[in-house]
Amino acid sequence: MNFGSPENEENMGEFVECVQGIGEAAEYLKFPVVSGNVSFYNQTKEEGIKPTPSIGGVGLIKDYKKMITMDFKEIDNIVLVIGKTEGHIDQSLFARNILDEKNGPPPEINLFNEKNNGETLLKLN
Repeated sequence: MNFGSPENEENMGEFVECVQGIGEAAEYLKFPVVSGNVSFYNQTKEEGIKPTPSIGGVGLIKDYKKMITMDFKEIDNIVLVIGKTEGHIDQSLFARNILDEKNGPPPEINLFNEKNNGETLLKLN
């Protein structure tokens, strides 16, 4: 987890909300977070970087040939949208890779829907 100066109230608020959000999601999704690292003071002059939490997960894949990955595989692949989008594609792989857009806020997170979407992907796979 990388953040700007914790002496800046806004940066510290982002850090606190990030930790709370990760805790809530990990508990709801039954996803253990087994370790972590925090780096503060990532900034140029007085401008802190955007908060960048990263979480690595470990699990068992029974057949790696059936593994689901996020990248597009070939030209003319079919793109399926699973779950509710409400017209929101900012910060998606589609927006970045196809539309070449990197701006806009991420969508709101609904853990119930996220869990159902993940289970749907596993069933489709």
